[in-house]
Amino acid sequence: MTGALATNWAFLDRQHTLVETSPYGVTATTVFDLLGRKVQTLDAAGNTTTFAYDERGNLHQTTPPDGVPNAPVDYTYDALNRRIATTQARGTADEVSAHTAYDELGRVSAELDFKGIATLHYYDAVGHQIMTVAAADTADEATTKFQYDANGNLTKVIDANHTNATTLGVADARPQLRGLRNIVHCVQACYII
Repeated sequence: MTGALATNWAFLDRQHTLVETSPYGVTATTVFDLLGRKVQTLDAAGNTTTFAYDERGNLHQTTPPDGVPNAPVDYTYDALNRRIATTQARGTADEVSAHTAYDELGRVSAELDFKGIATLHYYDAVGHQIMTVAAADTADEATTKFQYDANGNLTKVIDANHTNATTLGVADARPQLRGLRNIVHCVQACYII
């Protein structure tokens, strides 16, 4: 193909270093450990980001290049290896954390962002998410509701503006989710059989 632009990738050092070269000759490098985990990236400007893992293999810390605000970023996990906290700039005056809580069935039940704003998640008896409340207990609180057919297929999403949605397509016992369509604040689930 004449005039085609291509990005090239090359592994070095027995498959532990990946060099990506853009069509314009700009290179970026990614280094992997013996377990195949990304441990370092080097961008075209020479900026290095490092990644550290805990003894269970969870990403424990990301350290971006010097000068990046709120660095490093630390991650905390529970005994089930679920991320429960992300902390930026630990040990500094700028330290902030975001948190995730899980219910007894392991589903995300609440999230607290870096500004302390909560998002709550509710489920029915069979485990379908039926409601999300964003910015809970604030002036910006917004509730999104989810409805399902008898087979457990998502059929309707009613957004925070209380815009009703109708199901597109017909669902049977084993449909495949075809996609979500956003129509003027209205999200509809489409299934194909």
